[in-house]
Amino acid sequence: MTLPGHALPLFQRALPLVLLLLPLCAVAQQVKLRGVVTDAGSGETIIGANVILKGTTTGAVTDIDGRFELLLNELPPYTLQISFIGYQQQEVVLESLDKELKFKLSADQVLLKEAEVVGSRISDKQKQAPLTVESMDIIAIREAPSGDFYESLGNLKGVDMTAAS
Repeated sequence: MTLPGHALPLFQRALPLVLLLLPLCAVAQQVKLRGVVTDAGSGETIIGANVILKGTTTGAVTDIDGRFELLLNELPPYTLQISFIGYQQQEVVLESLDKELKFKLSADQVLLKEAEVVGSRISDKQKQAPLTVESMDIIAIREAPSGDFYESLGNLKGVDMTAAS
């Protein structure tokens, strides 16, 4: 509280001005990088490409138009890594801030060996047996044309059924 005719100390007069300008200093240090990532061959935009500031966890992913926006708290130079599955990774060093960055990724040729998927209905026990083994599961018993289980066994290969009198 001041009395009439007394001037405010310099500190009290400067404090509101400092508090007003302090948030502006923090915002001024953020740099916004904007750009687009396209296919080098076709020129089409690449959706979902990664743009990462090297050595940090700061990054962005391109949107449906291939565009990205990256907020950085550092000053240039920047080393950006641009990558996407099926394309060669690109590493670019930016010395200055351009209005809009344009990156073109080249397709990467990756040849893989063939994959073979094999399925078998033969059990391990049947594979290891020196003789031909035929089995009958519960589904085969239910679907058998004969009336009971014993008659169904007679339908298997190598089985001869005789009735004892």
